[in-house]
Amino acid sequence: MEYQTDVVVNSKSIIQRGKQVLEVNSTSTVSKISKVIAVDDNDYTFNVKVKSTDNLIDAMGKKLHYNSSSGLDGSTIKNALSYIVNKPVDVKINKYGIIESFNVEKVELATDTLLAFAGIQPEVFKKGKLFDLFADITYTKNLIKGHNWTDVSTTGNEKITTKFWIENVNEKNTILKFTSSSIGKLVNSSSNGTYLVDNKTGLILEKLVYVISLGYQVSAGGIVYGVSRSSSIFERNKLLL
Repeated sequence: MEYQTDVVVNSKSIIQRGKQVLEVNSTSTVSKISKVIAVDDNDYTFNVKVKSTDNLIDAMGKKLHYNSSSGLDGSTIKNALSYIVNKPVDVKINKYGIIESFNVEKVELATDTLLAFAGIQPEVFKKGKLFDLFADITYTKNLIKGHNWTDVSTTGNEKITTKFWIENVNEKNTILKFTSSSIGKLVNSSSNGTYLVDNKTGLILEKLVYVISLGYQVSAGGIVYGVSRSSSIFERNKLLL
């Protein structure tokens, strides 16, 4: 099995260090492939990688455009953005979609600060969390509109509290709404959004999310920046084969 994920992110960020303030607006389009490369009785291993990306960054009245299909021109930011493309991660999940382990290739140039400039939401794999392609819900005929539940998870230095409720449901699809708050060591965030779920597979077909984040990020050189960011994210997933 192979899945394609297409993501469009519109982001507004304020990055501050001391009295220096930089406002950044960006639009990013990212295409990812998640391919099943191993299966046993209880586990699946996915190979996940960014296939292509297109980024438009507007800061201080200047615009930078990067497309992964184009050649590089010596720009430090463009060179760094190219490092997130075709960097595979093997993610092992159990039959419930929970991440058991992952193997991340180190990408030194694609730092969190750079991703803040580009407005890209960094790919997060954490043991014990649900793999991002699938929803934490199983369809039954007893599932009704208005049903709600709260999920609280703690991984590392981050605590995430999410409230879900069913906005609509039929035999084919379920529409989930949610609100979420994340408290981390450096960054706190709140979000709300909607999932369109395929009831047969549990695949999230479409996802619309609004996120507000506030906190600090540390560059590869150890420089600390204050960052506030608001983002709208639209994601579509489909089964290729």
